[in-house]
Amino acid sequence: MDARQLGFSDGTFDFVYERFSLHHMANWECALDEMIRVSSDWILALEPIDDPRNEQKRNTIAAQQLFLDVQHEAGFEHYTHIGSDSLIGAFKCRNLQYEVELQRNDRVIGFDDYFFDFSRFSLATGRPDHWNKQLEALRERLGGGLLCEDDILLIRARKPR
Repeated sequence: MDARQLGFSDGTFDFVYERFSLHHMANWECALDEMIRVSSDWILALEPIDDPRNEQKRNTIAAQQLFLDVQHEAGFEHYTHIGSDSLIGAFKCRNLQYEVELQRNDRVIGFDDYFFDFSRFSLATGRPDHWNKQLEALRERLGGGLLCEDDILLIRARKPR
């Protein structure tokens, strides 16, 4: 079902949970509106966010861009992570009571582990050689540098009573 147009009545669910899906949509605000509409009470959203606080995080942001590019060409739409200010602002402007928790994660990931699924997308483009060259160029640019798991922004929201 399309998260931007759910086939449920208003207030169908006491609790609506979203995990790492809003950044897969060009118009994620519509999905948030639908989450609010079908909830009678609670909404929980978890989204990855980018924080360039160290070299591993900056490497990960660069790696994510290459993944976005190959996925786009393969027909798998995926967008940059939503900025925390934008996501929090979306809850705020919808007059929800909310609290925010930032879960920082500095667990290191090896380059090859991060790109374990890259070949599936590069093959789907019909240009795997091109994408493998892009991957190797990034590896060289990062000097074999390590990457890092994403930070998570958790928003617990409640509809006004």
